[in-house]
Amino acid sequence: MGLYCKINIVLFYLCFYLIYLIAKNENKKENFKLISIKRYKRYFKIIFTRKVIVIIVVFSIISNSIFLFQNNKYQKVYRDLENKEIEFQGIIGRLNNGKYNFKVTKGKYKNLSFYLKTSNNNVIKNLKLGDKIIIKGAYEVPAGKTNYKGFDYQNYLKTLKIYGTIKVNKISILNINKKNVILKLIYNLYLIINNRIESLNLNNNEKEILKGMIIGDKQNISKEVKDDFAQSNISYILAISGMHIWYLSFCVGFIINKVIGKHYAKPVTSIIILIYIAIVNFIPSVVRAGVTAIITIMSNFFYRKNDIFEALSLSIFILLIYNPYLLFNVGLQLSFAGTIGIIVISPILNKGISEYLEKINNKAIRKNKKKIRKIIKILKNKFFVVLQKDFIATISAYFLVMPIILLNYHVISITSLFVSSIASFLVGPIIIFGFLTIIFKLEVCDVILEILIKILVKISNFGSNIFLNQIYFITPSLVAILIYYVLFFILIFIFKIYLEKNPNAFYKRIKNLISLIKFKIKLNRKKLISLILIIIMFISLYIFIPKNLKIYFIDVGQGDSILIVTPKNKTILIDGGGTELKDFNVGEKTLLPYLLNRKITKIDYAIISHFDTDHCQRYFIHNGKYKSEKRINFKTKRRFY
Repeated sequence: MGLYCKINIVLFYLCFYLIYLIAKNENKKENFKLISIKRYKRYFKIIFTRKVIVIIVVFSIISNSIFLFQNNKYQKVYRDLENKEIEFQGIIGRLNNGKYNFKVTKGKYKNLSFYLKTSNNNVIKNLKLGDKIIIKGAYEVPAGKTNYKGFDYQNYLKTLKIYGTIKVNKISILNINKKNVILKLIYNLYLIINNRIESLNLNNNEKEILKGMIIGDKQNISKEVKDDFAQSNISYILAISGMHIWYLSFCVGFIINKVIGKHYAKPVTSIIILIYIAIVNFIPSVVRAGVTAIITIMSNFFYRKNDIFEALSLSIFILLIYNPYLLFNVGLQLSFAGTIGIIVISPILNKGISEYLEKINNKAIRKNKKKIRKIIKILKNKFFVVLQKDFIATISAYFLVMPIILLNYHVISITSLFVSSIASFLVGPIIIFGFLTIIFKLEVCDVILEILIKILVKISNFGSNIFLNQIYFITPSLVAILIYYVLFFILIFIFKIYLEKNPNAFYKRIKNLISLIKFKIKLNRKKLISLILIIIMFISLYIFIPKNLKIYFIDVGQGDSILIVTPKNKTILIDGGGTELKDFNVGEKTLLPYLLNRKITKIDYAIISHFDTDHCQRYFIHNGKYKSEKRINFKTKRRFY
């Protein structure tokens, strides 16, 4: 509420309390009402007890206050420093996406971080981590959204706690290598791992892929490889996540268990996970996974019962208290949603499949069908059980991350479920052999790593060219996403109830309620059909009602592209936006997302120059459908001028 409404959350609770008072004073009626707040009040009371409500109210007000304070701090910096010549003293931090992170150590803006840039790279290229410097330059306020629902660079920097960019004119170095001893040690470990990977007998692409999977450095991975992984929808493999933390804890735990025993290996493993989080520069998804893993490991050390939801809640709580804008971080959203999907949905689906197979097996025994029994026996083999669990885990995660992917990337892939399941089998061995070869310098591991990474690249290449690897969709609204999650979890909960062999009183009550709803629908079937037909008729009429003429101006970097939507819903695109820039396709990154955000699914007419064909030829809407062809001959198409 704080992030999206940018108001004090107390107002929301006051409104909610007023609605509650109105509902409380509702007149009693004997007739059954399917939609009645009072009737279903007892079901909400089971989950939202008085203690739970108090916790939600108190902590949401605290966190909302933190956000408002942080937001005011950013706005104050933007107002005070905008277009001003400034002079700051500070320390150089670690490079982030090829940019220098500068932390102010003296004056009014102490402890604030900025990015440094210059027209002359010689000015800053010799700077190193920990250098204490004085800079002079002009402050630039980060740009917000330039297009409707487009990329917000200002919010992106807020997720990194960066207050803007300073265009440096002059740098004076005061001290070299003036950094914290612990941070120095961690950075040296990072350099050691980086140098060890560089010394392996692998080609450059394979080394860079391994760097991405071990230390999260994806900067030098070739564009072709990145595109293949992205189009195969397995780019999460190149980003460090919970999977990497699990394999790290497994490797470290296995080695240390042999040296000091299982019990005392747990705190040592936790410390190593903390060091690893620092080495990969506190990536939010890694922090979430790392904190969750540490809580799980240490709960066993203190002989306490582990609760995965408590661990997840605490990890996300720590992250959002540190920086509330991390809620906008797509990597954290995907990591958190995927983890919940695996934890909540996987066990239910696995149980449903095993019970279904058991049911078929019992039926085959009764009817003496030997072939079916043999098939069931094969499916119950350990190898197929592992395959099934891996595929179910992938599907479970995908169900929850799908709305987030649609919201940010406007694309869905059906085939990625299979490609992802196959590729995930290679991730574990690559990470394990990667850590082993870094620690022990085993030449055998180099050979194995080379084979595994080559197979992974082949899979990504195959996945990027497979049919239905990318299906474009219009951008869903936040309300639609919320409805999706609510309905999905209701269906999963109902499925869980029907799988329960010994249901409790609450489950029985839900079953009876579902039966009652079915009965009421059956009883009023004609009325429901009539209502649905009326709704369809009104929607159909609404489509044919002439709309207002709409003209949109799209910021495409080198000028404005114009999109015209006529009253009869015909679409005309004028000027596609210029030629393709270095590592940035205007059509793919700007034009296509804008059209999908505006819910435009086709372009009827396009007025473009020959300069636009460079990026339009791959990412353009042609003959009413999105095309991804390498070449489109614009001269032979009647609707293109």
